[in-house]
Order: sequence, then C-alpha cells, then structure tokens
Amino acid sequence: RRTKNWDKTKHINNPKPPSDLTINTELKDMKGFFTWCSENGRFTKEIQYPYLKIDWKKSEEKNPSFSDEDWRNVVMYLRTWTRKTTTSAGKQRKNNFYRLVFAEFLKILANSGMRVHESLLLKWGDIVFRKKYEISNSTGKKRERVIAHIDIPPNTKTGRRLIICPAGIYLQRLKKLYRDNDGRLPKNDEYVFRNVGTKTSKNAHIGQPLSDSFLRRIWYEFLDDIKADKDIEFEERYTLHSCRAYFINKRLEFGVAPALVAELVGHSINTMERHYKRIRLKQIEPE
Repeated sequence: RRTKNWDKTKHINNPKPPSDLTINTELKDMKGFFTWCSENGRFTKEIQYPYLKIDWKKSEEKNPSFSDEDWRNVVMYLRTWTRKTTTSAGKQRKNNFYRLVFAEFLKILANSGMRVHESLLLKWGDIVFRKKYEISNSTGKKRERVIAHIDIPPNTKTGRRLIICPAGIYLQRLKKLYRDNDGRLPKNDEYVFRNVGTKTSKNAHIGQPLSDSFLRRIWYEFLDDIKADKDIEFEERYTLHSCRAYFINKRLEFGVAPALVAELVGHSINTMERHYKRIRLKQIEPE
C-alpha cells in the first residue's frame, strides 16, 4: 500500500489512493497476525509497528443535513418562536424584527442551497420571481408557486452562478417584512438581509448586510428556546450550513442528477458524489 506516486491506470476499479484510515485498518490486521505468530513462538523478535495518527474528529460530519423530522420540528416551532416576547431565560425581548427575518432566512437557505456568505451578499436586484401554476393532487384546485431565479454575486466562493429554486415565497415574505418596517419596498441595490438599525445602537451599520456571527447567535438562541419550550434537543450538531446540506440531499432524493445539483450549489462533482453515496446508504436502511 502506498499513497505517493499512485498509478490509477493500474487500479481501474479504485483510481484513488487509499486513505490513512484504510491503511491504518490494514496495519491493525497485520499486527493481529504478528501477535499470533509471537504467541505461538513463530519468531522471537518483537516488531514495532508504525501506527498512523488519525484525528477521528475529522471523520465526523461538520454540517450534517437535517433529517425530515428535525426540519419539520424547526419549521413548526419557528411559528411559535417568532411570536414570543421573552427568551428561554425569561428576559424581555427588545426587538422581534430580526427574529422574523431569521425565520425566513432559514427557510430561504433550505430551499435555495445558498451558502450563508452568498445569501448575505445578495441584493434584491439579483432576484427574479417567476410564477408557476399547478393542480393540487389532493384538492384538484389550481395552486400558485413562486420560483426564484437567484443570480449569485461574483465576489463569492465559487463566483457567479444561477440558482433556480422554490424559495420565492419566502423571499417575498421577507420583502414584505422590510416594507412593513421601513414603510416602503426595498430597492434593487439594497441587501436582501439588511441591517435596519435599532433604537439603542449608534446605527453605524444601517444599510449594510447582517453578519454571519449575528445570525449564528440567533440560531443558538433558537436551539436553547426549542429545548426549553418543546424539550427537543437534536442528536446532530446542526449549523446554519445544515440548511444547504438539506437542500442538496432533498434534490438528490427527488432524483435530480448529481451533476445538475452540483451546478446549482457550486460544488465539485466529487463532493456531490459523497452526498449521493450518503443518500443511497440512507435509502437502503429499511432493508
């Protein structure tokens, strides 16, 4: 086994070199054999085996996708949480506007697959809404859906790309929130997630995009509240990035080609294949 100078032409079925984890497993197997040899007197000299140091924490998924049940719990509790006037610690909330914005922010991420920093650089002029009508299978009535064409700004991790997604309804709700707060509709050159200032601050950041650290603080507050109010504590360590992972997983479950999903979210095809393998493993779980 080796990782350097790996010749993939000689390993057609396994073009990638073995990982440290694979090699370490094989070393353990061989050490077991040599231990048996030693115990049975096959040789007298002890062999010192060079174990590789592996950081097992790296094997844990950093931003796991929401399960359908956990995402349903998040969406259901958001309705109650945005109406609350106190925190889980019993403190009075001074301003509920940003929590309303945050509720739409989560749903927009989960329905568009955007990275957090991409969404914060987004301006209203980057979004085009398209209405689509479909017949409901349950009622037979015509139902309107709002599809969003989102043009990701070029100064992001993967540069400019187009996302076509069902996040339109949540973006329209967000626009209404800002209209009700400002007394006017947002302008095309204004950020989608914009700082509107507060009565207590110096308002130095009015008009600038909200920061990811600010939104993470609200996420942690949300986790504390759902645990205190509903006694729900998620087994997975979900983050804001889990919304993106959920979007990817659902598209793959719906049967969208991995290459197309990679194009939508700005991933490499290799990364998308790893997502696809996880989906396949989950699908065979009942078996």
